Amino acid sequence: MLGKLIGFEIKLHTRQVGFWITLVIMALLGFLVMSTDIISISGGGGERVKANGAITLALQTSVLSLLSIFFGAVFVVTGIMRDENHKALEMIHSTPVSTFNMTMSRMIGVYVATFLCISAAVVGLFAGQFAPWADTETFGPINPIYFLQPTFLYIAVNTLLISGFFTAVAAITRNRALVYVSAVGLFILYMISGLLVGQDAPDLLASMIDPFGSNALAITTQFWPAAEQNTTMSPIFGYIGLNRLVWGGIGLVLLLGAFTLFKRGLVTRKTKVHIEEDIRTTGRIQLMPAPVSLKIANTLSAFWLRFRYEYLTTVKSIPFVILTLLALALFGITIFVQMTVLPDPVLPTNLQMVRTVLGSTAIPLMIILVFFSGEIIWRDKTAGITEILDASPVRNWPLMAAKWLALIGVVLTIIGVGVVFGMICQMVIGDVPVDVGMHVKWAFMAFAPRIVLFCFLVLFIQNFMPNRVVGMIASAAMVIFFFFIVGQLPFSHPLMRFGAVGVGGSSEMSGFGNLLRFGWFLTYWASLCAVFAVLSIWLWRRGLQSSLLARMSGLGKRLNIASLACFVVFLGLFVGSGGYIYKAYNIDNTFYTTKQNEKRSVRQEELLLGAFKAPLPKIRAVDVDVAFQPSKRTATVKGSFIIENTTGAPLVDLYVAPASAHEEDIKELSVRGATRVTEYDNLKEIEDFGYRIYRFDPPLEAGAKTEMTFETYFHERRLGDGSLIRTNGTFVNNFAVLPSIEVGDPRMQNPDKRRKYGLPELEQRADRTDLEARQNNFITKSADYVDFKSKICTEIGQIPITPGKLMREYEEGGQACREYQAINPVLNFFAFISADYTVKRDVWSNPDGKDVDLAIYYHKTHDYNVDLMLAAMKNALGTYTKTFGPYQYHQVRIMEFPFASFAQGFAGTIPFSENIGFARDPGDPEDNESVDLATYVTMHEIGHQWFAHQIVPADTKGFNVLSEGLTENASMVAYEEAYGWQKARRLLDQRAIQSYLTNRTIDRRAEPSLAEAGNQQYIVYNKASWVFWGLKQYMGNDNMQAAIRGFLEEYGTKGAPYPTTKELVAALRAHAPEDLQGLITDYWDRITFWDLKFGKDISVKPNTEGGFTVELTAIVDKKIASEETGKETSVSEIDGEELSEWVEIGFYKEDPKKTLGDEWLSLERVRLTQAETKLSFDLAERPAYVLIDPKRLLIERNVKDNSRKLETSDLATNE
Repeated sequence: MLGKLIGFEIKLHTRQVGFWITLVIMALLGFLVMSTDIISISGGGGERVKANGAITLALQTSVLSLLSIFFGAVFVVTGIMRDENHKALEMIHSTPVSTFNMTMSRMIGVYVATFLCISAAVVGLFAGQFAPWADTETFGPINPIYFLQPTFLYIAVNTLLISGFFTAVAAITRNRALVYVSAVGLFILYMISGLLVGQDAPDLLASMIDPFGSNALAITTQFWPAAEQNTTMSPIFGYIGLNRLVWGGIGLVLLLGAFTLFKRGLVTRKTKVHIEEDIRTTGRIQLMPAPVSLKIANTLSAFWLRFRYEYLTTVKSIPFVILTLLALALFGITIFVQMTVLPDPVLPTNLQMVRTVLGSTAIPLMIILVFFSGEIIWRDKTAGITEILDASPVRNWPLMAAKWLALIGVVLTIIGVGVVFGMICQMVIGDVPVDVGMHVKWAFMAFAPRIVLFCFLVLFIQNFMPNRVVGMIASAAMVIFFFFIVGQLPFSHPLMRFGAVGVGGSSEMSGFGNLLRFGWFLTYWASLCAVFAVLSIWLWRRGLQSSLLARMSGLGKRLNIASLACFVVFLGLFVGSGGYIYKAYNIDNTFYTTKQNEKRSVRQEELLLGAFKAPLPKIRAVDVDVAFQPSKRTATVKGSFIIENTTGAPLVDLYVAPASAHEEDIKELSVRGATRVTEYDNLKEIEDFGYRIYRFDPPLEAGAKTEMTFETYFHERRLGDGSLIRTNGTFVNNFAVLPSIEVGDPRMQNPDKRRKYGLPELEQRADRTDLEARQNNFITKSADYVDFKSKICTEIGQIPITPGKLMREYEEGGQACREYQAINPVLNFFAFISADYTVKRDVWSNPDGKDVDLAIYYHKTHDYNVDLMLAAMKNALGTYTKTFGPYQYHQVRIMEFPFASFAQGFAGTIPFSENIGFARDPGDPEDNESVDLATYVTMHEIGHQWFAHQIVPADTKGFNVLSEGLTENASMVAYEEAYGWQKARRLLDQRAIQSYLTNRTIDRRAEPSLAEAGNQQYIVYNKASWVFWGLKQYMGNDNMQAAIRGFLEEYGTKGAPYPTTKELVAALRAHAPEDLQGLITDYWDRITFWDLKFGKDISVKPNTEGGFTVELTAIVDKKIASEETGKETSVSEIDGEELSEWVEIGFYKEDPKKTLGDEWLSLERVRLTQAETKLSFDLAERPAYVLIDPKRLLIERNVKDNSRKLETSDLATNE
């Protein structure tokens, strides 16, 4: 009997339309993930990390298994709870089937249906390998085991957990809505668990708190190189095995426990005994005619009553209350983590608070939409009153509008609760005054509109579906498609991205970024939603007329003049606004889809590669006049370049890139002695790529000079064509507003895309020994140091700023103007800024008597860290001047600008975004777990005044190490001087160690050695910082910094030939002793990893001198990684290699984790030449902990076995 029932249950689920729709969707999802780059899960695959590699598939499978939350809830309702849903409790109660068989068969049916739905994605993944368009280079050897193992390890176990959880909920509550709500709740709890764990949680806790196994997998494999990810499957022991065992066991317990909770028939809750005391016969019934009125007042009254019923029924329901409480918990935990747990927390400003609170709810709200749309739309049918409503004298539109607006009201209620909660939290945890207007504006302009538009979409879909379940599946599919997928399609256009009405960024300094776009796209999508509403009114499901065909057959009777007029108006508005948007993007401007841009990139490389490689003249002087009009968001930029022909040969053709793509905005662009070419091979295409060709006749002789004059108008923001000018906080650089005389790199950078389009392997930057390449610096090939002067004007009330010494300040033509001039030549790299600033000034007393003026220009309410940043400026200038040499400018200015999250160091002038320092919490200076980014970024950008403006790297391999890497070293030195070693060590962990080890595992490009690094940030910032940290501990800080100072004195501000890492490494080697030369090779010239740990036994015994002798075995291995695959090979397997490693061992009384390896009893440095070395140390005090490489000097992936607690039982006392 049980077998037959199980077969019946499986057939019941698998013959449903919704089941097959789900299978197709999931299989297609997996197919697209594997065969295209449209959808990316876990970073996707490439030439290095294969798309069908073992760990890539395991990560994708574990993530996809999250969808079991949705499917499990649906199948439990349609399977476990179907008797109550179909009013068949009495019938089932009367059957001879045992409760065990009935319940077990239904549980197995739910499990199988859910498992099959998720597994369809794995089938799609496998099939995607054979797609004819798939890039075969992104695949490794096909191994079915790589697909099967995660299917059973993650999908099978997670389905068991989900089935057990929802079955238990169904057994306890007997409430369909609560089952759906529990799905939303489970997802929210999953998000909360991830937030609670934090980044410093113990690995065991972080692994176990995630019921789906993704955390355990990520922790276990977090630093695996590409080669290991491709061929090594998820370990079934350790954290992963324990997680699977525990959560699978919980799922099994829940399923078994559900048996005791299930009851049959009507006896599902308390019953009452009814005693028939008085039986009366029914008398004669007299029917009285009831007047019917369809006047507007009655219709509106019916709408209002129905809306109140739908809305209040929902918000007063237990499911809604539970969801609201969970949402509040999510809000609270998110704020707690963002504001207190993170090592560099944000300040609870108005904008940050509302974004933090509501930003965490976008996905949960979408799930709520899917579930509650089905609940509200199908409520009448569930209650069995559809026929009654059909007979009522009420039009369709108030019935439908009431339901639709009720769902919108529910969503807005949750958003409103979030806004109020955020303001309360802001008042409790911070000192920033609450700006109610900002909270409300962001919530209901930047966040809510898209959610509301999705309400219309899911309700429209539900109206045309045959039942609730199919409606929820279809709604979920469309939400996922429009929310996550459509923007990744190669042919995606803004007109396709449903509900994407963004305000163009938001800032406390400058408000919303693009309200023009917001208005047009809101009109476009809202009018489409209105069309949805009219269609739904015409085809509203009423009474027994539930099939779509039946409703369509009676459509003519439902049409009237008013609804037809509305339909025509809204459809016209939709088509008209869409047409205008299309014209603005595709006709008035040049919008290209992703696919079109890729093809253009291929053609651009074919057409312009020669011009890119050609020798260029050099700009020698820049004179510029900038006039901003922030209120109009316009600007005019005019000026001139003095250009010298430094190519060594007569110059005939000069490629010029105007500052604007609009011909009418280029008021003047001329080159003395040259005319614009009007006939040339492929000239139209060249100009389409943004270049003009000017021809000298006669050619410009070598060494001769000419002048370029230009004037460009930058227009106000237009739809499809943004403006560089902000109403407050404009920041542009010379590459954005001045013409250029060089061709930018036209080559496609993505190696997988290059292979796709048949392009040759990307040519790397020139070798460091290439003297011709060393004639060009990393900023631009068309200039060295230049003479610079400028006049910059803006509207009165704002302050115009650019690099150079302020020479004059005045008003002219109703504008505030300033003139600046660089006293010494500077790089051809300038910023132009205008904003309404409050200014705080100070002076740094230079030991040589040439004091430096300091100023911070900031938004008037953003004074939180201004004093801290001024102190950081002084500390940095003092440290760098003492360590590296004199500061070369007369001033340092920091200017706040909106929207972005970066800072940039120009000559004596540093634009600094509001989000990265001005609105960050610097933390407690005494707390070694906190990171002060406001101070660090200030120090970093001032460091660029030495390393980027004095040491200017050549445009060769390793170039950015001389800019960013040396600056990281300088800022770490200043930060350590300001805050101490422990705070610097904490910063190293966050910014360097974790970032390098993590990002190298997902890089699609080959990882070069540090000395030959390209522009991968995880190398030039993170690894470089780690290497300098280690090297200064080994060499001694003063010694290493002296080497860098000598390098700077030899190559700084000298111009071409520019220095490379070859000269830097030579300087370091010259200052390092012989026994550290091998370490420098490992650090700089190859990719090296160490593996350090202790042997099993460590003894601590009293010695004859009154102290203690510690005997231990140090185990060391050194591995060299391949640049192409990341495969690591031990030096024991490489001919000619041997171990000779200086390693530090620290002994501690307290757990060294608390002090980040600091405060040791004793620190010993030993040289290890064998894989295992027995060591003995005499200590004055008895240690409780021992730690190998406590300062993190060596690049090691796994340090979890570096520390050992010495058990008390093993420690003898010396008495």
